[in-house]
Amino acid sequence: MDGDVLVASTRGSGKPTGPTSVWGDGEGLLMTQSPRLSLLNGLRVRVELTGDLATGDYQVKTRTA
Repeated sequence: MDGDVLVASTRGSGKPTGPTSVWGDGEGLLMTQSPRLSLLNGLRVRVELTGDLATGDYQVKTRTA
């Protein structure tokens, strides 16, 4: 299969918002060796995560910092 790898190195903080739900935010840096995604190299992003630990469902939102 043809595919590209995008690595995000992030740091932030989070907190529980319910018995099994969590929320977090932080900032990160994107990196790739893919020529097709090379414009993302070194891009700093803001990250927001919401998730449910019981089901393993997570949503990650990113935007440029």
